[in-house]
Amino acid sequence: MIKHHEAGHKFLARLGKPRLRPGGRRATEWLLSHAALSADSLVLEVACNRGTTAIAVAARYGCRVTAVDKDLAALAQARRDVAACGLAARVTVVEADALHLPYPDGHFYVVINEAMLTMYAHKAKARLVAEYYRVLKPGGRLLTHDIMLRRQDGANAVLAQMRQAINVNVQPMTLSEWRALKILWRALGKDNRRYFWLMFLPFRRHRHRLHSLALCSIK
Repeated sequence: MIKHHEAGHKFLARLGKPRLRPGGRRATEWLLSHAALSADSLVLEVACNRGTTAIAVAARYGCRVTAVDKDLAALAQARRDVAACGLAARVTVVEADALHLPYPDGHFYVVINEAMLTMYAHKAKARLVAEYYRVLKPGGRLLTHDIMLRRQDGANAVLAQMRQAINVNVQPMTLSEWRALKILWRALGKDNRRYFWLMFLPFRRHRHRLHSLALCSIK
């Protein structure tokens, strides 16, 4: 048996697929359609990898995007790609920890976070969401796109195979757990409103157990 020690998203990036989208382009487009982006928007993309989404958003809307990640190699490539697209004035690439974002409260209009929360334990997920909430302006929007575990029964075997395949200790949430995270978000601000959207898309051979989820949350 061939064993890979490289994280799956890094491996795919080397093969030329720098953007992970569990629900495909449709989910990302749905999120952007609810983002209310304009040229005046300040946008933060967390876990930007090679900056593909940040570049696309800046090019389409003319807004300023800060793209953060901890992977130095990915960030170096992101900076090269930003420069190649002539967007250095609009896209800033920064090394940063998502759990401790180096930005003041209420700084961004939009926070984009795709295919990341699944990579963290549930307690860390709550801390991440709280940090995103902190850096958003009132009325700002969190755009979340991730994997959803459709059923709990038999989940351990599915997760074990996923973890072995991509070398990441993934912990997808069920719909009820995503709803609990929704309640947490609401608890952070009593006047929060919520756009919730659930997309059904087969996910490889476990398509009967896994769905994708796209979520637009308003502070």
